[in-house]
Amino acid sequence: TIELVLFSLALANTINLLKRENEEKQEKIIFQLQENATLQDKVNRELEEKVLERTKEIEKQRMDIEHEKERSDNLLLNILPREVADELKNNGQATPRQFDEVSILFADITSFSVMARKISATDLVHDLDAIFSAFDEMIERNNLEKIKTIGDAYLCVGGLSGNQENHVQE
Repeated sequence: TIELVLFSLALANTINLLKRENEEKQEKIIFQLQENATLQDKVNRELEEKVLERTKEIEKQRMDIEHEKERSDNLLLNILPREVADELKNNGQATPRQFDEVSILFADITSFSVMARKISATDLVHDLDAIFSAFDEMIERNNLEKIKTIGDAYLCVGGLSGNQENHVQE
């Protein structure tokens, strides 16, 4: 019986040691899981920050592209009639058209070269802008089409829109 009691005590002691080892291992696993969760949270936050940063970059790029598209469209409209520019943007090409009767205005500033030598570049550009802006208002008011400006020359056409039978008188 003493052997049985000693064996039972030894067995109980071994069971307690195994139980403590098991609890310690469980605590280590729980600690590691908590560390992993903390690390995963940190990684997730960093990824979310990167996603937000990249989203902002993409939005800025989209805005830049939109701005450049607007500038490109305005430039296209500055050198082509709206109908032709729209067709070119939509189809990549424009169909040639024939107009039997049109009115053409070609304006060239007299003695421009002499004037250009006498005033500053800033004043010259300012004066040209004022003159060409007045022409732009005139062509819009009279339903004309601006063809182009070259240096001090301005070229516009009436009768391209098809509904201007009196384009010569306007």
